[in-house]
Amino acid sequence: MSTYATRRPVRKRRDYVGLSLFGLILLAVPAAGYVAYLFVVDPAQLEAIGLKPLHAQANVAPAAPAADATPAAQATTVATTPAVPAASTPAKAAPAMPASTPTPTQIARVEPPVTPPTKAVDVAPPKKGPGKPTSVAQAVEHIGASIHEALSIPRKVMVVWLVDESNSNADYRRDLRDGLEKMYVGLKQTKPIKDKELDEQPLLSVVAAYGKDIRFATPEPTADANEVTTAVREIVDADNGEENTIKAVSESLGKFLTYRTTKNRHLMFVIVSDEVGDDQAKVDEVIPKLKQYSVPVYTIGVVAPFGSDGQTTQLTKQGGEMLGQPDVAFAKGDFKVIYGPESHDVEWVKLSFPDGGSDFDLGDLDMGPYTLSRLCSESGGEYFALRTRKYEMKSMADAAPRVTVDRPANNEGNKDSYFAALAGAGGSADRPLPKFEDAVVMAPEPKAGTKSPTLSMTPNFKKYAPLYLSEADYQKSITGNKAKQALLTAAKLRPVPCLPSDVILAIDGADEGRKAQAILRAQRPAALVQPQLDELYAELKKGEADSAKLTEPRWQAAFDLAFGRISAAKARADAYMFQLAAIRNGKAATSLQPSDDPIKNSVVDKMAQTARDRLKKVVAEHPGTPWAKAAERELRAPMAFKLVE
Repeated sequence: MSTYATRRPVRKRRDYVGLSLFGLILLAVPAAGYVAYLFVVDPAQLEAIGLKPLHAQANVAPAAPAADATPAAQATTVATTPAVPAASTPAKAAPAMPASTPTPTQIARVEPPVTPPTKAVDVAPPKKGPGKPTSVAQAVEHIGASIHEALSIPRKVMVVWLVDESNSNADYRRDLRDGLEKMYVGLKQTKPIKDKELDEQPLLSVVAAYGKDIRFATPEPTADANEVTTAVREIVDADNGEENTIKAVSESLGKFLTYRTTKNRHLMFVIVSDEVGDDQAKVDEVIPKLKQYSVPVYTIGVVAPFGSDGQTTQLTKQGGEMLGQPDVAFAKGDFKVIYGPESHDVEWVKLSFPDGGSDFDLGDLDMGPYTLSRLCSESGGEYFALRTRKYEMKSMADAAPRVTVDRPANNEGNKDSYFAALAGAGGSADRPLPKFEDAVVMAPEPKAGTKSPTLSMTPNFKKYAPLYLSEADYQKSITGNKAKQALLTAAKLRPVPCLPSDVILAIDGADEGRKAQAILRAQRPAALVQPQLDELYAELKKGEADSAKLTEPRWQAAFDLAFGRISAAKARADAYMFQLAAIRNGKAATSLQPSDDPIKNSVVDKMAQTARDRLKKVVAEHPGTPWAKAAERELRAPMAFKLVE
């Protein structure tokens, strides 16, 4: 048998050329990309060798407007693009823009153009206080820092000060004047720069006073800071009782937009007001323009009290100070001030606390009213929420009747006086229940060494901020979840009372007739409360299943707290009535006292346990927030009653 060996062919050098070239290409591609990154993208590498990145060169020709664009759109494009000398590039016809390319009017934002002046602006950075501003003057300092930043690009700036002329805002106007004097000194813009025309001045300012209508205190923009402070000083109190804040922004934007579009100035607005205003519904009309032309809005205003709709807030002015109580001899007038709400809609049920405390004992979330906060956020500005104002406010539950007790100490004297107090003042079942007294909360006086009070318990509540949405987008956001819908509907119901947490009934069993009458009177307040509690509970119950689908911490805390509180209030009222029925049916007892012990009624005990579970969840998952404080307050009150023999 013969064996033949197979011999491998000998490869020549030229056979490896293609393979070598392929390998070199694979190595060259990433190397070229790295080099491009270093010398085109990364400015630090270029600065090291004395060059600038390509995208930072100032001699790039602007894009020509579309040939098929409308004349107005072409004008907008030209007006918002830095001019280029005609000799730098030969004239060419602009290419036609594809139909799918958005026109300039469709672009969401128009970035501010940079037109370098012939000489750098001599600007010293203003002094900026540490941390969050706590006064009007400090807020002005922060705004001055934003102006300085724009001037340092360098870029010409125009700021429009929109000042609320209502009498409730007098203190803010006074503090604003003092803050402006310091700010302009820091910016070195107290007087116009010599040998410069008005359009060449780095910083122009306008002052406008607004109430029902807007009045421009400086008829034309000025570069003289003295004119600005004088204009603010000369604004007098207006008693028209109406503040159209959004209208003031809209009309000012229409009047001065050309400074942005044709004169290449960075335009910004600053609102100074102690309330949100009366025309909040018009905010959707002005926000798109502010965003399109990159016009930020800043606001110096008050913090929104937690849970307030702002409709019941009253201020009394006396001697230039905001006081908690009116003084008939010196009061200059009472006026309504709208502070909130901090969210699009009120997300807080009007249910009284069993200890009788006010909703406003809970503090705030360090946020301003929703409308102005959204206006600032979406335009690229900032809302400065201040707590420098003493205020007198009525709780949202104040309109609800309160069950009060005026019983003798140690249950001495007439035992029926307790039942009489429950039925009505003086023991007459025909008289109406006593009403809640106005729940007045005064901001505490500043501590030694501080300038303003601080009511927030936690320094950062950003994750609990509401989503700033248009009306249409907001409605879409709540349509898909029944828990959100139920909470908003429940928040619009009338104020609901609840039984107090310290109810103690002393039972006199010696006289069956008096005992029966006392029990009948004692049932009356609970019988009046129960239908309202049932209505509120039934509405929130519709959203219970969808509450597990809530993802935003704000909605989670709000619904769990509302459902826990109404469950607790309903458990108390039902347990109270259940035990009274037991006494009426012959159960031996000498008193009825608050307790957390089960009453051996499956429905009531389950309701109380549901309340505890929801409230404890709020405390555990949202510590330090006003929702957690409200839950802790509710948990301190017993949710049932026990019979004591």
